[in-house]
Amino acid sequence: MRLLSNILFVVSAIFILACVGLYLFSTAQIAEAPVMDVGSVDTAESVVMVSVNSFEECAAVGNPVMMSSPAQCRHNGVLYTEEAVVSAEPQEGETVCSPESKLAEVCTMEYAPVCGLVQVQCVTTPCNHVPETFSNDCMACAQENVISYKEGECSLEVQ
Repeated sequence: MRLLSNILFVVSAIFILACVGLYLFSTAQIAEAPVMDVGSVDTAESVVMVSVNSFEECAAVGNPVMMSSPAQCRHNGVLYTEEAVVSAEPQEGETVCSPESKLAEVCTMEYAPVCGLVQVQCVTTPCNHVPETFSNDCMACAQENVISYKEGECSLEVQ
């Protein structure tokens, strides 16, 4: 008899808790987050609700931009990097690495040194490219961060 009364007590308690939970759930007001476009952000709290998919959008909604090279912007924990604009106009005696040369998978082992301009990521500005000597033009352009090269080894002068 005592076991039956204990079971009845537990079932009654579960039933009462379920009823209270159902009542609270049915009376709770669920608010939807407002849909906002990038141009309608007014406060820092609003930035969280904005959809950001690029560096430009990240900067447009008011997130701080780190003036590195390339510039960076962080939104909701995601880091966006500005697309580097590489000048297609070479300086005198300089050759810009073509998109095709960037895809090189195999280069010859000949030694015909070139001075490649390496694009580096900087924390401060101005951020100048760093000259580095490569064994040949193919080896230089095959590097992702080399934008152009000149014939011959790099000089020791600061460029």
